[in-house]
Amino acid sequence: FSADHTASPDAAAGRGFIIVLTLFAALGGFLFGYDTGVVSGAMLQIKSPNGGLGRGSALSKGEQELIVSSTVAAAIVSALASGVLNARIGRRGVI
Repeated sequence: FSADHTASPDAAAGRGFIIVLTLFAALGGFLFGYDTGVVSGAMLQIKSPNGGLGRGSALSKGEQELIVSSTVAAAIVSALASGVLNARIGRRGVI
C-alpha cells in the first residue's frame, strides 16, 4: 500500500460489485425464508386429518417430507431449465 489512501477507480468498481452481490445474496436468503414459511403454513392445512387432501387421515412423516422436498426440487429444476430456455428462446419467451 502507498501513503496515498485514495481509492483507484478499479477498487471503487470492485467495492460496488461486492455491495451489489451482497444485497442479492441477502435478498435470496429472505426469499428462501419466505418460501419456507409459506410451505410450513400450507403443511399445517395439508397434514391435518380434515385437511386439503380430503383423505380423512393424517399424512405420514414420509408423505410430509415428500411434499416439502418436492417444492425445493421443483425450484432447482425450474432454475436449471430457465437458463437453457433463456439461451434458446430468449427472456421474453420464457416469461
